[in-house]
Amino acid sequence: MASNHCLILLNLMDFKPINRKVLRFEEVWTTIPASIVVVKNSWEKKVSGDPSQAINQKLKRILRNLYYWSKAKFKSLNLSKVEPKSEVLRLQELETADGLILDQLQWELKIKLEELNSVMTRLDTWWKQRSKVKWIVEGDSNSKFFQAYASGRRNGNFIHKIRERVPFA
Repeated sequence: MASNHCLILLNLMDFKPINRKVLRFEEVWTTIPASIVVVKNSWEKKVSGDPSQAINQKLKRILRNLYYWSKAKFKSLNLSKVEPKSEVLRLQELETADGLILDQLQWELKIKLEELNSVMTRLDTWWKQRSKVKWIVEGDSNSKFFQAYASGRRNGNFIHKIRERVPFA
């Protein structure tokens, strides 16, 4: 009766969470020249409003377009290493069987090795960003342990549900 405080009634039972996916910049995008075209096309589209809102809308559009572009591009990121890897192995087997390798096959082997290294570097960057682990060394990158650590960290940060706290009697 003598308090100047008002009670607040908060009902969370009808709360429907908004399923908004958080879009984050992927460092892997910078390694692919086609991403520059996506950024340029997104930036050049007209936006209405004051300059600060226009920049904000353009940046949101760029991030969204990069996200959907990369979703299509990197759908099979893990699978993209299979073909160059098998081709490198085939060329190396030819070299060991004959003892010599033709100049043309040697150039082909170098190209396939560069392609494989490029894909592996992208995969490594992709996993590093997901794990936020700073202690990776060259020999430890992209191992099953590291991928399990990154996945475990993501699963550990996930909120499954909010538990109702029961007051003491």
